[in-house]
Amino acid sequence: MKAVKDTHSRKSTGLAAFVKILNKGLGMSETSEKPEEIDFETFYLKQVTTEFADDLDKLRNASDFTEKSMPVLIDALKGTARMYSDEEKADVMGAGR
Repeated sequence: MKAVKDTHSRKSTGLAAFVKILNKGLGMSETSEKPEEIDFETFYLKQVTTEFADDLDKLRNASDFTEKSMPVLIDALKGTARMYSDEEKADVMGAGR
């Protein structure tokens, strides 16, 4: 996975580049889509990676963050999007319209 290899050189990669790699791993496009044009998971993951960018940067710079860490982080972030009910998802997506 190219994203994992790119992340391994984390010391020379800036936060913006790391979040871009993370978003790519999460399957998110770089375009600025409107909330009504995207599904809840994509919207949620964009919000999380933006809101917690500093925390993600700390993870990226941790001495124990390796090539194997990126897929685990991606799965964990995707898992948090699945903890919401359909009603909660509809409420969130409806609020953005």
